[in-house]
Amino acid sequence: MKKHILLGLRYTFYISSLLFFDDPIKIIPACLLISVLFLESKHYSFLPLILVFYMDKLYSILLISVFFLHVLLFTFMKKNRYYSLFTYLSSILLVNVVLLIAKRYDINTLLISTISIIIYAISILCFYYYNKGKAYSIIELKSNLLHLTILLGYFMLIEMYNPNQTLLYFLYIQLFFISNYGLACIFFIFNLLFHIILTLNISTELLGYFCSSFVPPVALLSFDYSKWYSYIFIIYIILVLVIKMPTKKITIEHDYITNLFQDFKSYIHLLDIEYDKLNTLKMLKENQMEYIQDTYCKKCNENAICKYKLDKRYSFLCNAINNDNNNIYSCPHYESFYLSTDVDVRTSFLQFNALVELSNELETIYQQNIKMADYYNKFFNDISFYDYQILKVDINLASKTIFFSITLSKKKEVIKELFLKIAYKAFKEPLDIKIINNDDNILVHIYKKPRIKLDFAQRILSKGESLISGDNIYIKKEYNDSYIFALSDGMGSGQKAHEQSSEALKKISNLLAYHFSLKTILKLLENMYDLKCEYDSYATLDILSINPANQMLLLYKLGSTTSYIIHSNEFITLENRALPLKLDDINSSYELELMVGDIILLMSDGISDFLTKDELEDINYSNNSEEITNEIIFKLKKKVNNNLQDDASILVIKVI
Repeated sequence: MKKHILLGLRYTFYISSLLFFDDPIKIIPACLLISVLFLESKHYSFLPLILVFYMDKLYSILLISVFFLHVLLFTFMKKNRYYSLFTYLSSILLVNVVLLIAKRYDINTLLISTISIIIYAISILCFYYYNKGKAYSIIELKSNLLHLTILLGYFMLIEMYNPNQTLLYFLYIQLFFISNYGLACIFFIFNLLFHIILTLNISTELLGYFCSSFVPPVALLSFDYSKWYSYIFIIYIILVLVIKMPTKKITIEHDYITNLFQDFKSYIHLLDIEYDKLNTLKMLKENQMEYIQDTYCKKCNENAICKYKLDKRYSFLCNAINNDNNNIYSCPHYESFYLSTDVDVRTSFLQFNALVELSNELETIYQQNIKMADYYNKFFNDISFYDYQILKVDINLASKTIFFSITLSKKKEVIKELFLKIAYKAFKEPLDIKIINNDDNILVHIYKKPRIKLDFAQRILSKGESLISGDNIYIKKEYNDSYIFALSDGMGSGQKAHEQSSEALKKISNLLAYHFSLKTILKLLENMYDLKCEYDSYATLDILSINPANQMLLLYKLGSTTSYIIHSNEFITLENRALPLKLDDINSSYELELMVGDIILLMSDGISDFLTKDELEDINYSNNSEEITNEIIFKLKKKVNNNLQDDASILVIKVI
């Protein structure tokens, strides 16, 4: 509503002031007003047509023709606001040619046409210079430069053809809308020089004009109150003061808190479901695990893989405690490990741990992002100025770079260049957007531009002749081109292993819907497995996050086999010492700034147990990710004579 009043006050002056001039003089500024109003919407541009009731027939027809010319070229203008200059030039050419043919041509028409084109062109060039090196060059409707350009043209028009005191006062009052003292002073200096050149003297009234640009009521001192229209001027000034009064801005603080606690509530609800469905024997089973290792494992003389690989022993003992009859390491004490109990215990301390993790996450995220509140507020208020109705705001608080979405009403089409310009002004950095037109709304994703791209390939193979692999891979791409890659290896092979790894990745997928950091998501995943005693459903997990905007890699390894990164021509080994699905702050995470040409290899032990680091280094990594994947699989099959001893999976990610 405020926008419409503001436009109304501005263009009331721009249009009504033309009534003080003859038709050959007013036709060109009227065409300019149509062109400028079309920068916002064709619905506003009809306003200057009011002048047709005060013009001769020929000039009325010309003004209407210019209007319909803009209607025809509206789609063209909408693509880039610079195209409005071309449309305006076409309009001026049309007016001048018709007047010349009709023998109604006036030297003043030529002079005003030339001046208007020069001023318009200079403003475009100044705007280009101001935005040189920046990503966005759209001219906004409320751009100070745009209105200053119009005011300069009007000043020259008034001074040259009708130096009316009232018009000059109201001209300077328009500077009050700009709310920029520097621009007001520049405008005054230009007018002062123009006045000196034109009249060879300095008028004391100039000071009054200048003061009215800061305090509009100054103009009231010069009115002749014996005339009725002076009271219209008083109403106009009152409206000017009212519309510029501070108003409550749109605030995102509510959206921050809503996002955070909605996710908090969703996760607690998920925990409640797990509690309602399942009983836990966590403490008893952990005590049994410690007892077995102290009593049997430390004294064992067998040279099985479970002796020196902690993750293998962990999963093996979990199966033994559950009496799964899967003695793959021929342990002589296997039958003694079974834990038989019917105890029904609810571990409330697990719920407490989950709440602590979430509360820490909420506090950290809120403190980090509330600093951005002013930037978001400016963006949302600028969008609202253009009559875009914001239905919903979704800010990805855990993202390390700007990434948020807004849902808009379909009442108004989204102009991409306008949004990019407003976003740049608000956040002080180049951003990118993706627009999705849904049936009942428009979804706009706004995010920091990616600096790198990813090329990746994946492959999953099953052991022997089995059709089902115990390995699973999950890949999620966000609208800001960031990725989450996850690889899980279930215990053993076949259907059961497949279910274990698939369930782990399904939980990861569900938790990623919340605005939590990757570390917190893994903590919550651990809590869920503790609640369901699913730590004995062994599955490893590699989970990798890559943000192309800041080029950062974050990798968490939970019980998984070795991963590799080729970084700056160095083959880097990323070992894991954490237990399966157990987050260890010291042993689980790796962080690295990626460069073009870097390659990440995530794999299951079906590959790493059979191909050495030296053999993997011999791969030709100058190829694309698909070719690299094929070469690794070929080398693996060749080494085992096409008889895989374990399920095998690999993810190859190349930075391009």
